[in-house]
Amino acid sequence: MSWKPSILGCAGCLALLAAFDLYAGTIAPPLQAKLDRVAETDRVAVIIRYRDQVNFKSFRDRKLSARRENFIRALRNRADIDQRQTRNLLAGMGAGSVRELWIINALALEIPASAINALANLPGVRSVSLDRQVRLAQTTVSGSAACGVSPAAWNIDAIRAPELWAMGYTGEGIVVATMDSGADNNHPDLTGSWRGGSNSWFDPNGEHLTPYDASGHGTWALGLLVGGASSGTPVGVATGAKWISVKIFDDSGVAQLSDIHAGFQWLLDPDGDPATDDAPDIVNNSWFLSGALNECDPEFHADVAVLKTAGIGVVFAAGNTGPGPATSVSPANDPQSLAVGSVGEAFGFLFIDNESARGPSACDGSVYPHVAAPGANVLTADRTFGGLFLNSYVCVSGTSFSAPHVSGAMAVLMGAMNDLGTPVPVSQIETALKEKAVDMGDPGPDNEWGAGLLDVAGALDWLVEHNGSLDLDDDGYTQDVDCNDYDASVHPGAAEIAHDNIDQDCNGHDLTIDITRARYRLANDYLTIHARSELNITADLSITIDLIDGQSITRDMIWNAAQNRWQRTITRFTRKFQAWPMSVTVSGIEGSAASPIAIGRVSRRVDRERQRSDRRNPRNVIPR
Repeated sequence: MSWKPSILGCAGCLALLAAFDLYAGTIAPPLQAKLDRVAETDRVAVIIRYRDQVNFKSFRDRKLSARRENFIRALRNRADIDQRQTRNLLAGMGAGSVRELWIINALALEIPASAINALANLPGVRSVSLDRQVRLAQTTVSGSAACGVSPAAWNIDAIRAPELWAMGYTGEGIVVATMDSGADNNHPDLTGSWRGGSNSWFDPNGEHLTPYDASGHGTWALGLLVGGASSGTPVGVATGAKWISVKIFDDSGVAQLSDIHAGFQWLLDPDGDPATDDAPDIVNNSWFLSGALNECDPEFHADVAVLKTAGIGVVFAAGNTGPGPATSVSPANDPQSLAVGSVGEAFGFLFIDNESARGPSACDGSVYPHVAAPGANVLTADRTFGGLFLNSYVCVSGTSFSAPHVSGAMAVLMGAMNDLGTPVPVSQIETALKEKAVDMGDPGPDNEWGAGLLDVAGALDWLVEHNGSLDLDDDGYTQDVDCNDYDASVHPGAAEIAHDNIDQDCNGHDLTIDITRARYRLANDYLTIHARSELNITADLSITIDLIDGQSITRDMIWNAAQNRWQRTITRFTRKFQAWPMSVTVSGIEGSAASPIAIGRVSRRVDRERQRSDRRNPRNVIPR
């Protein structure tokens, strides 16, 4: 059927269509294809994305909790402003099940097909896409005895985690999260490490108020991440870490895209209060978008970018789509994600799993996966079926289970560096994992092993050796002083650009000083300087005036609350300083702004007096 726009049930939308036609949002091809198949009265689940986005680069607070709080408030405010008019119109358009996704400035909802064209033409809308389903990938599972061909903990030994445990580094003080099918909190290897409380479990499908896992997939991944040693041998890597979980897949193993977006959003602020920092340190994702083999699907690019900006590590399974080349999947092939391939063991030899996805990445052509970790025939905690079978274990295979080895390693490393009194950002931990991975394939990084086999002990040695001494963007400033070591234009002493929401000089503030008046009146011999700043009274402004004779003078400015500005007036200027003012620099805690000083028009009498003065004092002469 041919698609015809309709305004049925959308009072007032006709005017909006005319007013905003030039700025109409796009309808994504999969959604358009569905619209061509359904009746106009059929309801369709969609995601509306808005054009305006928060500038991530402006959030670089050294204190992580402050950065997260400011970031969350900015994301919420941006979404509230942009979506307000849409929300007022949705009821009249027949929309229902509206969910705000402020993390990406979007709305998820169900709406009659007849109203979707009008929806795309609402103010500020960038696109309307189908809120499609994602299915949990099939996993190779067998009884715990199947892992008996190797020592039960071969996978833990292969990455050298016990060496860090022996030093007391188990991930204590670190919070990890899973986005999966859920978790069985009854298992003795998991129950003691759940953080607990309403900010530690989220089911966007509304099926379970407390931890639950219908399929076992999430429990298997979680066991390898934090599982304890109730069986006598630890099954997890970060045995001292706490865990929280998002059950993105419902009990049938299906997730809507909006459920996953909501999960990422919850992880950024689990208790809904930006002032309390309860976000996890690392998020493990043992899932991928099906049907996008060797494609770059940007669906979750913004979500991952938000979490990375908030200092949260994001790990993805590379996918069970091998062994052919160019078999990467999204979101693992997003350049911001840390993709993990799967390793197996036989007769003491390690090999890359046949099903592990191969690179290069479909998003940027880079090496894929980034690192490799045990994932074939590894022992982990299994479901207890409500606590009936507590001593339950299972042997699993797939990149879904190599990923939690890396997530656990990151937690152990993060906890170790905190204990050593030298906390490091997630980006530095990722660098350490790649730098010290054991090269197992072709020399150098390759598209089977990535950088190589995970070596958590080697990564700790590298972090201790390099802590604070890295300069990733080669701008001459190391990470311990550079507020953004991924942008060579940002470092202490860099030129500040006003009003761009970026703190180029790393002083903690964007430059917002504007000199609104810089004028010297010859007739009255007085100088007036006015300035404004977004910091208002807290800007603490002063002025430095350069004189024509090469000298300069400095004075504090005065805050004028009634005019909401900073100001300074100096009377009898040349009598005091014996020279003309040439330019002024206004400085404060955010930086400096400069301006030439305008010379006010004067009468003929004053001009004659000035000329006589110039002849007597040549140094006062202002070039004309």
